[in-house]
Amino acid sequence: MSLEILIACIQIKLLRCPLMRVQTVQDCLAKTRDEVNGMIESGELPFAFDLSTKPGTRKEPRIFSLCVAEKTGWKNSAGQTKNYHLSEVIGMILPRRDVRSTELERILACSEQHVHTLKTNFTAIRKPAVKSGPNSYTVFQQASVEKFLTERRMV
Repeated sequence: MSLEILIACIQIKLLRCPLMRVQTVQDCLAKTRDEVNGMIESGELPFAFDLSTKPGTRKEPRIFSLCVAEKTGWKNSAGQTKNYHLSEVIGMILPRRDVRSTELERILACSEQHVHTLKTNFTAIRKPAVKSGPNSYTVFQQASVEKFLTERRMV
């Protein structure tokens, strides 16, 4: 596989996942955790969110995938992400409707347990219909998830 094809595959994957774990960013950019944290703190990765379960605990950064894609050389027709407003980025991360807990696992790049722990930060508008199975999800108000991300932006 040529380098160009490999980079194109990585870029497509980046565009399908709105937020990425630090480990994934490390792999994509060949950086250490400290280097990625430095990129977040310096604003080189301008849209990162702390998804730690409690304030004061170890940070759990999730980085907006388009920021990472730009670092691989991808050119965004809408311009550089550093010029985006937070509301635009959150609009690209979240659907324009209420969100299922199972969707948040993919959107936030979190485990089911992590979403379960974070759920006190969201407004539930539908509790699970059953304890387990395909209907065992909670539906959260989109605005509450948006508020959470706004408050948890790392600058």
